[in-house]
Amino acid sequence: MQQLMKRIAVSDKCVACGSCVVNSEFLTETPEGFAIPVDPGLITEVQYLDFKEVEVSCPVQAISVEDEYITGHSGSEALVKLKALISEKLDNFSIPYPSQSDYDFVENNYEAPPLLTKDMSAKVYNSYDKADREGFNAFKDTMYSQQKALIQAVCINYKTKQLKKFSYYNKTEGNYFYDINREIAKTLGEVVVLGQAISNNQLNLPADFSEFDVGPDFGFEGESYCYRLRHLERYDWNTGMKEAEFFKTYINVEDYGDGYKYSLVEAEKTFREYIVFGLSMQMYKELDPKIETLYKKYSEVFQETLNKKLSLLKSELKKHINLESSPNVNQDAIIQQIKSLVNETKSIPLKKESVFRSIDTDYDSSFRFSSHSKASEAAQNRVWRLYKECSNYLEIGNADRISFDLANKYQTQLESTVNTFKKKLQAIYDKHGMAYPNFTLELDCGAYIILVDLSDYNQVTSHINGGIREFIDENVIGWGRGIDKENYFSYSDLSYDVIESITWKQGLFGEKEVPVFCYHYFSGEFLSGFYRAIEACCDYVFESGYMRTLVFKVYESLQQEVKQKIIPTLKK
Repeated sequence: MQQLMKRIAVSDKCVACGSCVVNSEFLTETPEGFAIPVDPGLITEVQYLDFKEVEVSCPVQAISVEDEYITGHSGSEALVKLKALISEKLDNFSIPYPSQSDYDFVENNYEAPPLLTKDMSAKVYNSYDKADREGFNAFKDTMYSQQKALIQAVCINYKTKQLKKFSYYNKTEGNYFYDINREIAKTLGEVVVLGQAISNNQLNLPADFSEFDVGPDFGFEGESYCYRLRHLERYDWNTGMKEAEFFKTYINVEDYGDGYKYSLVEAEKTFREYIVFGLSMQMYKELDPKIETLYKKYSEVFQETLNKKLSLLKSELKKHINLESSPNVNQDAIIQQIKSLVNETKSIPLKKESVFRSIDTDYDSSFRFSSHSKASEAAQNRVWRLYKECSNYLEIGNADRISFDLANKYQTQLESTVNTFKKKLQAIYDKHGMAYPNFTLELDCGAYIILVDLSDYNQVTSHINGGIREFIDENVIGWGRGIDKENYFSYSDLSYDVIESITWKQGLFGEKEVPVFCYHYFSGEFLSGFYRAIEACCDYVFESGYMRTLVFKVYESLQQEVKQKIIPTLKK
């Protein structure tokens, strides 16, 4: 017999007296002491007989118990409502992207360890220049030589404080993966309790079905996807740091009787500040791609794991719930609903897809070269790398090309449309207590076919991106040259300046002026043209006859498959 369930709720009137938690196993408390229901917050009518005393004895009437609406129905009606809950909370669950504020390296939040042991030099020097030179030597020997150790200390502090929640899966509140997994596990536990209630405990599910553990080293290799985050201090960050000579002006020489002493106080303070500043200028470009890669892998394994659980759950629900299928079901009405669904699907317009390509434009403008020619050579190499990165993206090839990115987006869009159709079609069968059709629709996409198995709950996948890529390669950016990138940007749009300045270096007869050079390059016009070329490609593909023909084929094939395979089974 189907069990009727009740749902416990605790309002914000709770004053954290604790008496209800002591007297009931169905309530627990937050770290602040307020009462909350033990997940999933559901009890049977029999359990409610004992719990009612706890409810009515609450001094501020913060506890309430209501009938659970799904178990108030039976058969196909209960199944439809439970599957609607599953769809809302699980099928359509969107994994939140890591908040940048959670992993962003903010220099004000970190400092390099102190190095200074005394304010002034112990020795008194007989000249200003001598004290200045010795101060600089002392700075290099006692401070600048420790640069790597200081960088490592800051990196270890940063990765422990901010990155650990992304680089490891720990079952502690605040861990990025655990917080998401816990929400899924809670919902799985709820739908299992409800499913067992409306099926009279007939669902054959593993004991750990409601557990959900996905993250680094739980479903995918942590070292492969989190190595940079876990071992930040092992990498070379010196390229973004200042040379020792930069800090020379911060070494102070002060009168001391008849002589001079040097002070490294300001140099030490500035040096430590620039350690953190140098890291802040490098971290974002290093970590953003790593976080994105980790998110994509987590999302992939997360979805695979959840789909397997939902497929088993839905199959068990369908198998064991007593569906009130009746010979009096209006077959014509069902046929009309399915036809309406097909027409609804066919009316979904193709949406234009766009892609964004992140380009690395960083370079160290503070680096000083010993000659104009060396600075010029470095500048030429940098602008050439930028040009090739942009140019290659708009050429034919495998991954890391616009054809790959854009084709995948259109494939995802069409698969989503077909998956929505499948889900709504199954909902029609659920509503009328009918078994799903045990066959597969074959949607013609020209050289490719989308297979839609109506008897299972798996997401539809396809390889139609291959055909779209071929079209883009051949007709848009390849031989057909629908879009010629040279009309939008060229190497000549990039320019650079070599700038000369003077530094002081210690020579045999004292300090002398030495010319040094750096470069600045200009890419604004070039990048503007590059992004306009990308947008032109996206426009061309969207407006092309190829995409419209492809979508038309999919929709027409869907209509024919439904007409030939589904409708005849309903007319018998």
